[in-house]
Amino acid sequence: RDSILDRYKGYLQQRCKDGITGTTELLAEIRARGYRGGERTLRRYLINLRGCDQPTLAPPPVPPARDITGWIMRPDGKLTEEHRAELQRLCDLCPDLVTIRDLARGFTDLVRTLGGAHLEAWVKQAEHGAIAEIRSFAAGLRKDWDAVTAGLTMQWSSGAVEGNVNRIKMLSSSRGHRSPRLSQNRT
Repeated sequence: RDSILDRYKGYLQQRCKDGITGTTELLAEIRARGYRGGERTLRRYLINLRGCDQPTLAPPPVPPARDITGWIMRPDGKLTEEHRAELQRLCDLCPDLVTIRDLARGFTDLVRTLGGAHLEAWVKQAEHGAIAEIRSFAAGLRKDWDAVTAGLTMQWSSGAVEGNVNRIKMLSSSRGHRSPRLSQNRT
């Protein structure tokens, strides 16, 4: 059966060979030559043309920030192959993410290994980086340098005390207008 596109097919095939494959552009060109049909008809024809205006697959969605943060903070050895590949894909798309990953993992290593002796080098690297948030974090570390250095070199920890303080604050704020006696029973 005849198509409204028949008299334009040769022209469209040549334009596709020339690398012009956009439906909108080709529609404007053939309309200038007298085509009165619709865009949908043209699109269906172009999809059938080999290599011309093939619908492209949408890029995979960006994972939630929480997932990306988890992948950055975990050592490569503790990531699944799928997560490692996804993080690498994101790093390829966003070179700043490589810097963020390396600095975040470097600081995490300092905390986990009590590497206070290497803190100065890490802070200098962070201060000279392109990521404003990390530069700001490094500036904050400098403001309380002695405490940060002590926290990254000494074996003592106030974690248990801080945990109990947070628990008591949570209980206190959750009781609302109830009697203080109730919160004493829960602590």
